[in-house]
Amino acid sequence: MGAALLVVVLVLVALTWPSDDEGAETATVDATTTTTARPGPVTTRPVATTTPTSAPTTTAAPATTAAPTTAAPTTTTAPTTTSTTVPAPTTTVAPAPPPTSAPTPSPRSAGRSIDPFRGLGAWLDVLDWSPTYTAGRQRFRLADVDVLADRGVQTIYIQTARFNRPEDVLDETLLRSIIDRAHARGIDVVGWYLPTFGDPDRDLRRLVAIGHLGVDGVGVDIEDRTTVPGHVERNERLLTLSRELRAWLPDTPLAAIPIPPIVTATINPAYWPGLPWKDLAGIYDVWMPMAYWTYRTPASGWRDGYRYIAENISLLRSLTGDPDLAIHPIGGEAATLTSADVERMVQAVADGGAIGGSLYDHTSTPAHLYDALRGLRR
Repeated sequence: MGAALLVVVLVLVALTWPSDDEGAETATVDATTTTTARPGPVTTRPVATTTPTSAPTTTAAPATTAAPTTAAPTTTTAPTTTSTTVPAPTTTVAPAPPPTSAPTPSPRSAGRSIDPFRGLGAWLDVLDWSPTYTAGRQRFRLADVDVLADRGVQTIYIQTARFNRPEDVLDETLLRSIIDRAHARGIDVVGWYLPTFGDPDRDLRRLVAIGHLGVDGVGVDIEDRTTVPGHVERNERLLTLSRELRAWLPDTPLAAIPIPPIVTATINPAYWPGLPWKDLAGIYDVWMPMAYWTYRTPASGWRDGYRYIAENISLLRSLTGDPDLAIHPIGGEAATLTSADVERMVQAVADGGAIGGSLYDHTSTPAHLYDALRGLRR
């Protein structure tokens, strides 16, 4: 009788003891939550795939056959990863699934404010501010936010990551301090990133991560920094990335930062043929062409701050088919400019009805040019 009872106890223990397979499945789930796929219909607000500061409180995104899904955690356990942290969102409102065509109506009627892009801006890249990227030799430090405020800057445009670094967000603690200090001084902050289109999931993840940093907008740097063969595939990846980013950040103002149309449509049409201006215009709230007239020669007739800015504004509105397109041109490069150059740019911005302007970039801008740049303030 005692032996029979012992057998029953042993059987019950065997049935209730967790198996090795269960532990392996959990490890697999944790690993898969740190990888990327494309966003589709989800039941929670999309989250970048870097580690959140607290575990998501919502359930997993359901599988779908309409479009693969990205990076939203598939369990209620915080994924473990060594990449930079991004706070989990506080809302459970789901974005619309990525559309199959450019969203309508136009973004300007969708309730997002373009005020962060108005007026005088200043640009920072990771070479300027990131101690990790510069091995501690950064030229811009937290206290320099006050310098920008004193010079009349109204928006800081700051690069948050770079394609040749593993972090989705570089030096996040410092970056958040810069954002907080700017806001305390009445300065808006727009984070930006240069996608390569070689790894669309990484591009999307890093851009979505910007939206969770407490910024006032997100900018997509549209340049030919990619190994993607052929402009047709590159254009398709650009459109897909833009549509998915809009779906993941439906309430965030987005800016397109393209090579200026004078280059792609007039000076060197072979550089990026077929760029889908009209489709992109239905996605982005603001356009910020990199109109660096210092790249042009005097003999070309384009090395003129007024003409280059004015004609890029005009051509951009023509290519997008939107005469009221919100444009904030970026002039430069700043190190070689004179006050007269900047004054001509300021006049072109006013005459063209642009919403603001800036030079690339702040750390190479001589201090005396800010006297002329104040003409861009909103």
